[in-house]
Amino acid sequence: MDASIMGMVVLFVIAVLFNCLLNIYLKKYFLSAIISATLSTFVFQFIGYLIMGYLDPFFLIALVGGWIAVFKKIKTNRLNIHRLMSSIWC
Repeated sequence: MDASIMGMVVLFVIAVLFNCLLNIYLKKYFLSAIISATLSTFVFQFIGYLIMGYLDPFFLIALVGGWIAVFKKIKTNRLNIHRLMSSIWC
């Protein structure tokens, strides 16, 4: 497996894990989405720091890009995610 594919898989797993956990514990979707995007970016960058030995110089761009992706998804999938999470955990 290529290093770039492995990085995307790790990022996807981290993002899904944080998103699911925060949607369970926080009832406000907007707040859980922002916290999830922020924590996913920080954890992914921290893992990259542990592996590479230095912080990625594009760390802030990744954080802003994560927030933009969250805001776009909030508009389109707000009700669908609540229905999905409630059907899984209830």
